[in-house]
Amino acid sequence: AAPFIRRRRTLASQVAEAATWVAAQGGRDITSDIATLQLAQAARVLDRWIDFWVPFLEAARERGEVRGDLDARQAGEWIMRMIISLVTIPSVTVDLHDRDQVRRYVTDHIVNGFQ
Repeated sequence: AAPFIRRRRTLASQVAEAATWVAAQGGRDITSDIATLQLAQAARVLDRWIDFWVPFLEAARERGEVRGDLDARQAGEWIMRMIISLVTIPSVTVDLHDRDQVRRYVTDHIVNGFQ
């Protein structure tokens, strides 16, 4: 998903792209990592995912998209928890197979929480 995420210019669109990509894959690429999280190596797997998001969050801070004191690691963890929930918990308000709906859903909710 990284090449698709990097093409986006805002944090909200980057997270939305990640969410739509994972949802479109039916969670296949993340499923083994989730199983690992549930078994024994949760901290290591989650740490790797957080590290992926830190540069995107720092760039968003430089662009003024998020508040200056945002903890990038905590925000990265929140992003991953949100994406995991999109894959593992059915939605009653959003068609998780509709990329446009997922993008709107993520974009509408992520920006306010990080400003």
